[in-house]
Amino acid sequence: MDRKDLIECKTIPDLLYRSASMHSQTPFLKFSENGRERCLTYKDFLQEVVQLASWLTGSGIVYDATAINRNVPTHNPTSTKSGIHIALAGRFSYAWILWYFAILLSGNTVVSMNPDLSEDLIRQKMRQTNTCMLAAEGRVLESFHDLAGCLDIERFSLPEEAETLSLKTLREKINGEKLAMLAFTSGTTGSTKVVMLTHDNLVSDVYCCVQSIGKEFFQAGNVMISFLPAFHMFQVTAGLLAPIWYGMTLALVPDIRKLRNSCVRYQPSSMIVVPTILDGLRKMIISSMTGMEKLLMKPVARFCQVGAVIGLDLTGLFFRKLHQALGGRMKALICGGAALDPDLWRWFKNAGVTVLTGYGSTECSPVIACSRKGHVKAGSVGFVEIVSKNYRSVRIRNGELYVKGKIVSKGYYGDPDQTREVFQDGWFKTGDRAYIDSDGYLFIKGRINSMLILRNGNNVSAEAAEEGLMRFDEIQSALVYKSINNENVEADVYLNGTVSQERLSEILEKYNAEVPPSQCLLQLNVVNNDFSRTALGKIKRYLYLAEDGRKKL
Repeated sequence: MDRKDLIECKTIPDLLYRSASMHSQTPFLKFSENGRERCLTYKDFLQEVVQLASWLTGSGIVYDATAINRNVPTHNPTSTKSGIHIALAGRFSYAWILWYFAILLSGNTVVSMNPDLSEDLIRQKMRQTNTCMLAAEGRVLESFHDLAGCLDIERFSLPEEAETLSLKTLREKINGEKLAMLAFTSGTTGSTKVVMLTHDNLVSDVYCCVQSIGKEFFQAGNVMISFLPAFHMFQVTAGLLAPIWYGMTLALVPDIRKLRNSCVRYQPSSMIVVPTILDGLRKMIISSMTGMEKLLMKPVARFCQVGAVIGLDLTGLFFRKLHQALGGRMKALICGGAALDPDLWRWFKNAGVTVLTGYGSTECSPVIACSRKGHVKAGSVGFVEIVSKNYRSVRIRNGELYVKGKIVSKGYYGDPDQTREVFQDGWFKTGDRAYIDSDGYLFIKGRINSMLILRNGNNVSAEAAEEGLMRFDEIQSALVYKSINNENVEADVYLNGTVSQERLSEILEKYNAEVPPSQCLLQLNVVNNDFSRTALGKIKRYLYLAEDGRKKL
């Protein structure tokens, strides 16, 4: 990749313009709408963005809490000179992507909003971010009749008299230092913060993605399946902006239940996933196997590995069901958003499916590292030195990972105290325990605040213990915490179907035999319902555990 190409891209709209110039007739979006298939080229999509951005530039929409008619925004031509904050709430869809680029091209800031939040929470977050407008799906807007600055992104149509500005005129109004997004952190600990991300942060992280992943699996015109929540930065950067850099085609999946059919229809070469999706795919394939096929899985995997040594790829023959479920042309699954169990990674590797493991944080736009072909180790999130230090450099201090570079946010919106605490001398303190091995590979060992420190001085990683338990097929999810006496660790487990008490005892005994004595679990407690999670599948620990790591009573 020529670095000069990216240096010329100062803003997010520049990325779209670059691909529309280089791949004008390449399909950008493929999706179903009202029962029919639609396909938009890069050139056609850019034209639609320019038209909507032109209207937003001239509309001067402002927030008016006393207005009654939500469909007629208040008009104030001077309000958008420096841009306003516009909340964008919806699924990752054609409409969401169109409004995302139009908001940015019009010189405004996207406030990324979860469409499934309650009305009260959306209003609270709008006040917290000084948001002037809500652009959302119709289902979200049903409770906002009192707000003038509300627009239905699925049904909106431009007025006939709307003027279209030139792309050059629009691009001249924005620069790399301009605030592009306000993104909320995931909130696994209960305290969400608002991260400020500039155009330069996001463009730099696209470069970080491109240099980390390489071009082995990604070419112009290749299809990528995208379906993760639009309000998560992993989806925005890795599932939208980076594919645009490559000139790829995005196939949109409106409902995860339609994922398999979409894979067969669009035959993607790559897909953005989280560990829970990978685990679901594995369980789906295993459940469709006969008893004999399950018994032969490990011998067949070893046979395929031998074949690979002499240049024969036999995985498509022996793991046909998996490859068919993924469309038949899948080259790589890019996994992020949460820690990936190395055993799950190995399962897909043995089945002939490459899984590239990524790691990031919203404060870093968000991708910090990702493995690539030729630079892969089980459990690692990538080779550190593969990315230019101008964009991203890392160091370990007292076991914690620090990140510095152009991908790092300037801080938290409206929260200078938290900003000073976490961003120090240009370095971002991730709060993650990590190490870099002698070969230069980065390993993430869990959150510092998920470490359970017992009365006897032993330290137990709750996340590592949970991963270990979930390697047993009978356990769907687990939550590890301190015992009441603060001397032991135990776990609540949500099971896959009915499991006998005898089998649970065997699981506990086998788990404890595989870990050091200081890491052993006292007992397993079965719960009837799965744990509440964030959109990327992380357990909301604060709902169940007190600050000291013990279970709430």
